[in-house]
Amino acid sequence: MPEYEIAALAAGAGYLTSVLRMWIRVHGRTSMAHIRSRHRSEIVRELPSGSRVMDEHDKITIEVGGPRATEKQGGGSVIVGD
Repeated sequence: MPEYEIAALAAGAGYLTSVLRMWIRVHGRTSMAHIRSRHRSEIVRELPSGSRVMDEHDKITIEVGGPRATEKQGGGSVIVGD
């Protein structure tokens, strides 16, 4: 097998390895974000009106109760209606 074929195969294998690593990284982050969101929703559903949950990882504060509609407030705060 000539050197240029070996070099091409090595470059192709390196590219495929790089793509696979990127897919694993993105898939892992997406899965973890989905799990965190589901867990946060379960916690918020169990809280009484007027409670506040601060998520340090996503840097958001969720307040349970208040206005009927969901409102976006400054500073990453969200009020969820009853």
